[in-house]
Amino acid sequence: MAKVKFNQPSEFCAEMEKDDGDIDRKIVRTTMSYIVSKMSPNIHHVMVLGTYSVAGQLVEVEKYCGDIWRINQEQDDKVMARAKSYIAEIEETAKILNLEIRSGELQD
Repeated sequence: MAKVKFNQPSEFCAEMEKDDGDIDRKIVRTTMSYIVSKMSPNIHHVMVLGTYSVAGQLVEVEKYCGDIWRINQEQDDKVMARAKSYIAEIEETAKILNLEIRSGELQD
């Protein structure tokens, strides 16, 4: 399966708008991913992922939001707020297009 990949949620949303009507099963998936840092097991990289399928290709966005260190709650809260705002942007566009929003990630 071919893959179209974006790093910016706004570009992913613009592509979703162009694909409107052709998105398989009218489903868009969003999730947050926490990846343990190779530097320290206490650090987690926070990523937002969005995916959908159209015409035999996978369309996805993967946006790095920052790191959770668990030593500065204010900084961790900023990272989580950023991640939540990216997910909200994707979900708002999907709702406008009457697409169903589900959690998880499509993979090829």
